[in-house]
Amino acid sequence: SLKALMDVSSKGKDRVVFAEQNLRGSGGKMISLISIQKNKWKLIINRLNKKKELYNLILDPHENRDLIGRYPKRLKELSGDLKEFLKYAPKVKSKSAEEQVELGQSTIENLRSLGYLQ
Repeated sequence: SLKALMDVSSKGKDRVVFAEQNLRGSGGKMISLISIQKNKWKLIINRLNKKKELYNLILDPHENRDLIGRYPKRLKELSGDLKEFLKYAPKVKSKSAEEQVELGQSTIENLRSLGYLQ
């Protein structure tokens, strides 16, 4: 389980989690997200439109309040960590459009409510 890795309340050594998602949204439009979570902070980047979001997961565990403009040092730190990780991460070819999984309506609505879809 990833629960222990994602527990932002843990004290001690830095906990870093990287994630990547390629999804098909409404109308077949592709969404490609990459994120880094380090301790209580999470940076999400939409790889297609370059939109960035920053969250404090202790104060905002449901990721409702984007803090991207308020913490430039944290943004720079997490962006640097993510860039460094991507230099060494294995390159995996994405599935073709025919192999992509269709998202259910509730998933699309959840992504829309989080601002990932319009």
